[in-house]
Formats: sequence, C-alpha cells, structure tokens
Amino acid sequence: MTYTLPEKFYLEPRDREGNLLSHQYLEIDRHSNHIRVSNASESRIPLTDADIQYIHGLLGIIPIVSEKQIWYNRHFTEMLQSVLTITGFYFSYSIDLSRSLQWLSENGTPQFKETSMIDRADDRFIWNAFLLSQIRSVKNSERFALPVIHGFYGEVLHCINGHQFKLSLISRRSKYRAGVRFYKRGVSSDGHPANFVETEQIVETISGRGRRLTSFLQTRGSIPLLWSQKPNLKWQPMPTMKASDDQLTAYIRHFENQRKIYGGVHVIVNLVNQTGREKKIGSELERIVQQANLNYVRCVSLS
Repeated sequence: MTYTLPEKFYLEPRDREGNLLSHQYLEIDRHSNHIRVSNASESRIPLTDADIQYIHGLLGIIPIVSEKQIWYNRHFTEMLQSVLTITGFYFSYSIDLSRSLQWLSENGTPQFKETSMIDRADDRFIWNAFLLSQIRSVKNSERFALPVIHGFYGEVLHCINGHQFKLSLISRRSKYRAGVRFYKRGVSSDGHPANFVETEQIVETISGRGRRLTSFLQTRGSIPLLWSQKPNLKWQPMPTMKASDDQLTAYIRHFENQRKIYGGVHVIVNLVNQTGREKKIGSELERIVQQANLNYVRCVSLS
C-alpha cells in the first residue's frame, strides 16, 4: 500500500485482505530522493491528507526532471507507459520465477530461502534490475523490491489414462541483447546471444506417493557468431560477417557461459536453411564448431 504526500512516499507491506505484514515501511523523500526503512513503533506514517492506493509491488524508481522541463516528464511517462503495456511481464511474491526448478532444487538451501527475492534472482532475466538499484543500495530495503521477468507463463490440467497432471510452461527472456528481428543478431563479445530465451517445461503429478515434479529445460538464441542482418526493402536481407571478426573466441565464450550456468552436454539444433541466403551463416557455424572442438558441445542441423 502506498501513501502519497507532497513531501514523501510511504510504502507499507500488506496482504490481499489489507492485513499488515510488517511494522517496517519504506520512506522516500520526494525532494532529496533519500530512501530509508522506518519502523512504525518509532515513527508512524502521517495519514492526514495522504493519497492512499493499493499496489501490487514496487518495480523501481525513475527520477523526473524539474518543473521547468515538464514536457520531458510527460514524454518520459508516455515512454514508460508504452513499455508497461507490453504483454509478457510476470512476478511472484513467493516463487523465484528467474530460476529453473532444477537450479532451485540443487541450490535451495535454508540460507538461500532467507535471502530476499531480488538478491537471489538470476540477473539475466530481471528486467527492472536497474530501476531497483537505488532501492537495493539502502540497508534492509531489499524485500520491498519486486523483481519482474519478461517472457511467457501458462499452465493446464490434463488427464491421461486416469492420471491427472499439471503441465506448466515458462519462458524467461534475457535482458541482454534483446531487440526486434534483424536489428539484433548474433552474439556479443562477452558471449550474450541476441534474443536469448530459457524455456522450462514442468510436469506436476500428485499420487499416493506424494507430489512429484519433473522439469525439462532448453535455451534458444541467435547463432552465437559475430554477424548482422540489417533491414532493407528486401523480404529477407542478406546476413553479413566481417572477415576480421574473431568468431572462434565469441563462440567459445558463449558456450563457456552456457556450461557454467547449465552444466552437462549441449546440443546445438541449427535451424537455419542450408541453402539460399542463410547458407553462409550455417556453414560458418559448422566450421567453428569443428574448429573449437568442445567435448561438451554437439551440433545437429535441421533444414
């Protein structure tokens, strides 16, 4: 719940029924931008003339310019609203949506569970991490920060041969090198491919032996080489690569990152056409795969 006054914002944690969850609240000075965590037992929120609103959570803080530049504020507000109207943003108060079920099962120690949601999240998939940076710099304020992912979530109930199960699908889109088709291609020098997505399929069953969960994880992204495909008037622009680019280093760095995060053996499913405009990219990928000769990477081309 937020209390808005001319001098300050106050954020108070309450549940859906309006019950108070903690005596601590977040206090934000609107003039100095100073943030602190206060205790209601020491200093109560001034309710007189306060504008009170129920909110789902705090996405972050965006500083605005002075009143002399009010047009910029309106412009920034419109830009922010246009972003927030994009579908695919998800958050949870109790489940870390940025982590896979396997990762949580292997790393879900008591100490980890006591850590705030934002501090234990996978930074690759937290789209409002920068907006929360000012809040996180204040001691004991982490639990007021609500991490948000971008992607997809859906679940359905099924029954096969009398056995019921729930099928869930969650896709986590990386914030690194995200962009529209053609404008974002290839991999960055630090190993981040364009439009990287981690997709997890979860099957949950409940029987006399209790609740069981299984998970299957796969990732997708632009071909991890240094290449571009600048849009023009053609239906499908010609992909281009520079002879001076160090493709081998970029490729190895990407899969070193993948192995560090996911472990195991990685199978590249190459979906580019083996003929036409995409042939050059596909052939270069196969050449780099053979040259790198990483014992934990295999490549399968489908066309």
